[in-house]
Amino acid sequence: MDRAVQFWVTDHGVGIEPEEVARIFDRFYQTDWSRRLSTTGVGLGLSLVRDIVDDLGGSIDVSSEPGRGSTFTVTLPLRVAEASEAEPGSPVLTAS
Repeated sequence: MDRAVQFWVTDHGVGIEPEEVARIFDRFYQTDWSRRLSTTGVGLGLSLVRDIVDDLGGSIDVSSEPGRGSTFTVTLPLRVAEASEAEPGSPVLTAS
């Protein structure tokens, strides 16, 4: 990736066990049962985020520590829009 934009999303929640990190982007995957009882959701959010980031040609990574939270890093490529592509008043740099 020649030019990219990168951003981070950090939470201070329960964190993710190391053995579960590889699966958190799987569709419908949820962490252990004890956590599921106290939270809602069906396990689609991170899968959808990964799919969108992949479609845009980017990547998403996570670092997490149980009991301390998680940080998700998203990297998306940038491209310079041709003058004929750009709408008046639109940004010149766009995610591709």
